[in-house]
Amino acid sequence: MSSHASPAPHANTSFASSTSTGPTAALQLPDPSTFDFLPPLHQLLSRLLSSPSLNSSGAGASGDALLQPYPNEQPLEIQNLQTAAGALKVKIQKARQAIKALPSIDRTVEDQEEEIAYLTERIEYLKGVLNRLGQHTSGPQDDGDTTMQG
Repeated sequence: MSSHASPAPHANTSFASSTSTGPTAALQLPDPSTFDFLPPLHQLLSRLLSSPSLNSSGAGASGDALLQPYPNEQPLEIQNLQTAAGALKVKIQKARQAIKALPSIDRTVEDQEEEIAYLTERIEYLKGVLNRLGQHTSGPQDDGDTTMQG
């Protein structure tokens, strides 16, 4: 197997720059709350569905209990939807920007598979080097010293 001392020729420069800082440098990920917009979306839709104008279309009393998971929230009329959804839109836009700012986000699956194959091959090579070093050092040792027995 050949030596793989240099980075893969197909390695993306953004990958190389993100890994060249060393193993102790951590990738600065966005706060998880950046991507937590499903509960507010569910709440918004629940308020919209519990609107009196929608309930008059045939949902009975048993349906009202199922549509009210947020009993402290007022129903939302359709004409107020855009205003109520404004904060949620901003949160989703910030999540998109955070994703676009991540390193190597533009890499294709094929690029990543090539890199995985390269790194897997490199790991196997380095394991072989370590095994050869282990065999070399655990073999017969003749350091020139004579021990006295008797």
